Amino acid sequence: IDGTPQVGQPSSITLSFKNPLRMELTECQFNYAGPGLSRNISIPFRDIAPLEEVRVEHQLVPQKASEKQTIVATFVSRELVDVTGSIVVDVDEA
Repeated sequence: IDGTPQVGQPSSITLSFKNPLRMELTECQFNYAGPGLSRNISIPFRDIAPLEEVRVEHQLVPQKASEKQTIVATFVSRELVDVTGSIVVDVDEA
């Protein structure tokens, strides 16, 4: 997440992934969620070439202030499933 998220203000989140396989990944999708930060979001993504690193940027608007909010992100494709990462962020009042 860029900067410190604030309630009611758009924040940019960047999800990244490197294809560890020597084969193309198809039917790719990024997903993320964070209680009080964002509902479950699914972002369809293009096919990913062997060993390619990709990034996708998305906007979220936090709904409540809180310390130590966890955002959990997953990547899935036909060839790989349930690749998971997370980050803990603090959300400030606006």
